[in-house]
Amino acid sequence: MEETNIPKRLSLTLSLLKKEYELSKLQQKIGKEVEEKVKSVQRKYMLQEQLKVIRRELGMEKDDAESIGEKYTSADDGYDDSGGCAGCNR
Repeated sequence: MEETNIPKRLSLTLSLLKKEYELSKLQQKIGKEVEEKVKSVQRKYMLQEQLKVIRRELGMEKDDAESIGEKYTSADDGYDDSGGCAGCNR
């Protein structure tokens, strides 16, 4: 500051302090929002992982390739090679 007038100098100092205060409040707000988002994502991830473990323990979780193969096999069981339905009465 190059101002020699003391009241004006104090006014400039106060203005700078207000700007710094507002910047600090904004940084705190952003930090809090980011922290809440991270906590939310971590919580969701933990719950998903716990659910995977529970499903595996109950025998409900299967390998994706195995699951897809079973879906196609079970869908194919109802049809014969002639293009008709094996269990259908004609």
